[in-house]
Amino acid sequence: MNTPTPWGAAQHIEHVADGIDIVSTASHGGIMLDPSRVASMPAYMSNASHAGPSGYEEDCDWCMPVLIFENEFRAYYTRTKRPDITAIFTSAKASLRNWHPAVYEQFYGVALKPEESYTRAKEQFYEENKGNWIAVAAWGDWHKDVPAGMVAAAALLGCDAEKRSSKVRRFFLIPACEYAPGTPDKAPRFAFVINPEKHKEIPPIS
Repeated sequence: MNTPTPWGAAQHIEHVADGIDIVSTASHGGIMLDPSRVASMPAYMSNASHAGPSGYEEDCDWCMPVLIFENEFRAYYTRTKRPDITAIFTSAKASLRNWHPAVYEQFYGVALKPEESYTRAKEQFYEENKGNWIAVAAWGDWHKDVPAGMVAAAALLGCDAEKRSSKVRRFFLIPACEYAPGTPDKAPRFAFVINPEKHKEIPPIS
């Protein structure tokens, strides 16, 4: 308890093996490695996130130490009688493939196609739409300036939409049935692409 971690003071620690701990805090958590374990990680897996070389956060980076130290984690999960050990390693491999495709390719010696990795597909999407206006925020017809049955969208150009770095925004009206966020057959997987010839431009709203 209260051991310092990259995510704050630890509230719970699970000791996997010498130099490997799973930690949780009030807000986040991950896997922490001691210096000797850090030294055993491939260089292309170090400094995976803002947590630094000793911390692999629980959302996207945890898969790296789990795959590198598979024997230690497998022994730990066996010792603690986890019923889904195979699923854990399957999930770790999928997480590496989806969130760190370059690392996955180097580790397994393969080349991923966009449809095999969420991140690769996202990169392809923004590359293909770098000249298009992409919705980054939306308001339904509950807003006083949005007509019934419509969605108002703020859009940024191309890669700026992913980075949210541009201050140049344009606003458009889109039929709600067409916008349909989260519906794969109605809208792109990553963001809605504006068609200026079809979607009416409107003054900025807030």
